[in-house]
Amino acid sequence: MATRDPFKIGGGKKDKKIRKGRLDKYYYLAKEQGFRSRAAFKLIQLNKSYDVFKTAKIVLDLCAAPGGWLQVARKSMPASSILIGVDLSPIKPLHNVITLQEDITTSSCKLAIKNHIHDWKIDVVLHDGSPNMGQAWAQDAFTQAELVLKSLELAAYFLHPGGTFISKVFRSADYNALLYVFNQLFAKVEVTKPPASRNTSAEIYVICTNFLSLSKIDPKLFNPKYTFSELSGIGGTNATGSITAKQQDVFNSTQKRFRQGYDASNPTLFKSLPVLDFIRSENPIDALTMYNQFDFSNFTTKSTNKGTGITAAAVKNEDAGKDQEHLKKLLANEATTAEIVKCCEDLRLLGKGDFKSLLRWRLSIREAFPQIYKTSTDGQEDADDDDVKQEQSTKEEKEGEGGEGDKEADEEEESESESETEEGLSAKELKAKDKKKKGQKKEKVGKKSE
Repeated sequence: MATRDPFKIGGGKKDKKIRKGRLDKYYYLAKEQGFRSRAAFKLIQLNKSYDVFKTAKIVLDLCAAPGGWLQVARKSMPASSILIGVDLSPIKPLHNVITLQEDITTSSCKLAIKNHIHDWKIDVVLHDGSPNMGQAWAQDAFTQAELVLKSLELAAYFLHPGGTFISKVFRSADYNALLYVFNQLFAKVEVTKPPASRNTSAEIYVICTNFLSLSKIDPKLFNPKYTFSELSGIGGTNATGSITAKQQDVFNSTQKRFRQGYDASNPTLFKSLPVLDFIRSENPIDALTMYNQFDFSNFTTKSTNKGTGITAAAVKNEDAGKDQEHLKKLLANEATTAEIVKCCEDLRLLGKGDFKSLLRWRLSIREAFPQIYKTSTDGQEDADDDDVKQEQSTKEEKEGEGGEGDKEADEEEESESESETEEGLSAKELKAKDKKKKGQKKEKVGKKSE
């Protein structure tokens, strides 16, 4: 009888499959370096890009359990700084860290934080919370959006003017409504996805800097019912309660487009469009708004552009040969730089300047290769024009032939009418006239043959 290895993790095929997907290199690095969770590397990478802890005197970490972000913040902050961690679950003690077991959605949490900092203001507020994910994605995403809104409410209460707020956000139907609220309270809002975040995850991180510290903030902005119903459409109010313009898209356009983030019915939560379809599109801004990626890997070619490293894959349609040639020209063009290719990988992380660069690139490709965006209907229209011309020419020929036939018929009628009037003439005279008519007919036949 086989015995089970006590050092082997998991027991079945399902456990092995899960372990391969979840226990990645960051998991093992966290174990080696003593971090309590692999999420610690997300904050390390964010701090490397934005350097938020260099001058921070007070930092508040919401939904901080098990404490991986607290460990990173403590190492990155000045030694005399104050660090507070709050979570509904208990946090194991950390050196020189204040831990609170509170619910961030209650007023008691605000009082507990205030008891430690008194009248001081906080420089950085962190939030990496999410609910226990189950099978109902739409409900889990909404619950996470509520947590973000509540953490933002605490940040607006405690943050110092010019402070920073960093939060995890799921790209769900409420994503744009949250971005709208962020833009009302902070001068600069950026979206990023650190390398430690799994590619299969819908999470991204919003970096809000330079807190405006408005004298009056509309409390409706922190009400989930109002924010996710009223502001999820095309309009809303700003932080002072006044009416604002329509919700921002990539270029503040007034055209109505799909702005609800990822489709809740789509389990992949990711929409990709072949790059040639973007080039051919008559509404490129719609493509930038609705899709997450412009895919270069839908066509077969052995050509790779210098600096991009792209090699295309197979296509299954009748125009495969043409599309292969088009993509080969597109990749070889000088305008298709490595930066353009990088921008096409994830459109949700781009700014207004990046979108303008993509539009300029699209125009340059269309000008350099007009045959790329000309569809097959153009050839059909040209063929139709040729058919019309041929029909017109045949009609003209028929009309010409018909005109000659009409002349001959008229002449025959005239001859018949003359014969009727000549009944009273003599036989000799009639014979002479008949000879003249036969001679005239022979002359006409000779002219036609010539």
